[in-house]
Amino acid sequence: MNLSVEDYIADAKSFQRYGEHETAIDLLITARQLDHDKKNEVEIEKLLCFNYRKLQDCDLALFHINNAINAVSRKPESKETKNEYAICLMNKGVVYEEQNDIEKAMLCYSSALEVFLMLYGSDSNNHGIIINALFTIGTLCYEQNKYKEAKRYLSEAILYFDHSQIESDRRYQAIIQMLNQLDREEKDESE
Repeated sequence: MNLSVEDYIADAKSFQRYGEHETAIDLLITARQLDHDKKNEVEIEKLLCFNYRKLQDCDLALFHINNAINAVSRKPESKETKNEYAICLMNKGVVYEEQNDIEKAMLCYSSALEVFLMLYGSDSNNHGIIINALFTIGTLCYEQNKYKEAKRYLSEAILYFDHSQIESDRRYQAIIQMLNQLDREEKDESE
């Protein structure tokens, strides 16, 4: 029985869920070899990035996310390709953050946020992706003790929540907790 490219990708995702990153990489390399029309190129490269990052090989993770970005750049421009490009930038930012290259991580995250805002700023059905980007940037600022910037990004994220779902959204609760902590720290500094 011949497996399709999609089968190899699905199997790789299953293995990576259980922390079997080397096996996932082997399956993804096979998928890439079988993907003659390069229909799945971006997804394969993003998954390779993820798995190499989990193995703490940031050089190979960056190599593969750059391959994904290049593949997206070769596609005809559309809302979908712009979204895919921004997602790749977020992934690249994560790799830079793990390398403690905060400046490059922020540049990637900010560029991705700009694209998400352009694509989905007025589309309430897709505000989740904007919230995720703002939360990621706000958290990074917080971890870098840039409290004023953190508060700005986290406060902006709150504006994108559908208030009928805030009780059940863990991101909302986490943002509120961080904002409360920032308020306490700000109050402590002023005393």
